Amino acid sequence: MELAGAAVAAMSYDYVIAGGGTAGLVVAARLTENPKVNVAVIEAGLDRNDDPRVYTPYKAWGLQNDFEYDWAYNSTPQVYANNRSIAQNRGKMLGGSSGINLLQYTHAAQDDLEDWEALGNPTWAWDDVFKYFLKAENYQAPDPGLQDGLSADYINVTLHGKGDGINSSFPDWYNEAVSDWPKAFDTLGLGVTEDPRDGIQLGGYNNLMTRDQATGRRAFAGNTYYQPNKDRPNLHVITDAVVSKVNFAEDHSDGFLAIGVSYTVNGTDYIAEATKEVIIAGGPFGSPQILELSGIGNATLLQKLGIGCLVDSPGVGENLQDHQQIGVSHEMKESQLAIELALYNQTDPDSAEQEFNARGTGPFSSTGIGSIAFLSYPQILPQGVKEKGKELIEKYLVGDYGNGVPGLKEQHDLIKVKLMQNNVTFVSNSASPGDSSPAGANATKHYFGHGCILVHPFSRGSSHIKSNNISVYPDIDPRYLSHPIDTEVLTDALINLQAVAQVEPLVSILRENGTVYAPGAPDFDNRINVTESLRAGVFTGWHPVGTCGMFPFRNNGVVNPRLRVYGTRNVRVIDSSIAPLIPRGNTVSMTYMIAEKGADMMKEDMDQPLPKLDANNY
Repeated sequence: MELAGAAVAAMSYDYVIAGGGTAGLVVAARLTENPKVNVAVIEAGLDRNDDPRVYTPYKAWGLQNDFEYDWAYNSTPQVYANNRSIAQNRGKMLGGSSGINLLQYTHAAQDDLEDWEALGNPTWAWDDVFKYFLKAENYQAPDPGLQDGLSADYINVTLHGKGDGINSSFPDWYNEAVSDWPKAFDTLGLGVTEDPRDGIQLGGYNNLMTRDQATGRRAFAGNTYYQPNKDRPNLHVITDAVVSKVNFAEDHSDGFLAIGVSYTVNGTDYIAEATKEVIIAGGPFGSPQILELSGIGNATLLQKLGIGCLVDSPGVGENLQDHQQIGVSHEMKESQLAIELALYNQTDPDSAEQEFNARGTGPFSSTGIGSIAFLSYPQILPQGVKEKGKELIEKYLVGDYGNGVPGLKEQHDLIKVKLMQNNVTFVSNSASPGDSSPAGANATKHYFGHGCILVHPFSRGSSHIKSNNISVYPDIDPRYLSHPIDTEVLTDALINLQAVAQVEPLVSILRENGTVYAPGAPDFDNRINVTESLRAGVFTGWHPVGTCGMFPFRNNGVVNPRLRVYGTRNVRVIDSSIAPLIPRGNTVSMTYMIAEKGADMMKEDMDQPLPKLDANNY
């Protein structure tokens, strides 16, 4: 139930969760399945479960950079991307970014999770966590006609969950360009033959979305994990409340013991008391911010800002990774204007919205994006240069290529293996019906856009506070394209998009064999110009992770494999920030998995004595 700030401050809870986003609501729902466990969730945003701008899939496009729904962060100027400040959108509501994303629902590869374990995280390998991917999903099968139209016969239902997790389904609406795009990969010999949910399969296909098949509405943490459980008497939620720090007991001889959090509602400060644990679930920018404001982070930074350092943990806010992406758009033939383009040229938006409100169908039941291709690096390279990955490694990964950063060389050693393999995802492509070129498109014409995404970046960034005031946004520096291999691979991926556009059936619906582009497209015969276009247009994949990395402390780890913050006895971080390496796919699925597993670990530890830790010995 939702309470006022003062009401929560007057009580004491077993668990206090700082952040009611994607992960925080999963943890709260699972813990309060036990009626004897009391949980408080403190969320900066509002309850948007009944807001049509949130539950209508197509309206996701209008949520970004709206401060009512989005934190609307921006990066620092990106040196290797023409000094541009690049938007870093994160959801601000109960449900967090799962309430503003584009509903795509793809998953990590097996080798991604094996790498997590190899970096010092037992119980986080594929076989350990796959059950949590299943637990977090409620797969809804399409009717046979829709399945045929979307070429979705690859689905293996045993690889999908069927329970009380997030609804996943195919939208009943799609246009010809989007449905033809994965068929182009079939023509190239790169179609899927098995369900990519197995964590192995590569290729292009139409993917599931986080939406309810019956209503067409978005499925997200807010309406899946909170709304059905909001009347539980042991679950208390405060909205429009900002957590400023974790509070610790004065005696820390056995490690720092959290006793609650400080938070603010409408300018009034309160304290929520926790008797068992504090869970930080603020996401990749919010979680390191809370830790640093609480005195856990790089001692030099904290002292500079007048914050007493409790735990000198230099990894806090470091290891930021994101799926960098770039796109291009092709002008469609006039004959294709008969497709359901009302959604995109806005000639008749009211009728589309009315159809959705009445039946949950039509253009508004989809974001228009529903196709993806997982590809290896050799697969996107022309004949004769398939060994380029090895050449890049020999050129750029020499000497101390970890740049003296603890643990970074170990990460790069795992990534470089993927770069050379023909059967491991290194890039992905996605398709959308509208313009995806950096310079924008002519509003009187119609375009098919597709993009390429760097799945395993070598670049590493950071997110750190620049003030001791919680209301001041952190400095977010993803350092896009800062590693030369990232630039080389994305340049190759951007060039390769032309190969997809110039084969059947896609080429038949594009003007002049797919060679007429929206403004701003590069000269694809000039590699230098393609790279210049990349630097001018690269942007976030909206998948930031890693800023509270799960590593051994000596390797700049922030949390251990039980997700406990090093140097504390009872503080955990449970969200996407703990990912040591970014996986393939949409990280929302990874976040649900992390939260489900984190909740189970908390249940296992619930009746165990808290660990006694020496803050200098982890």
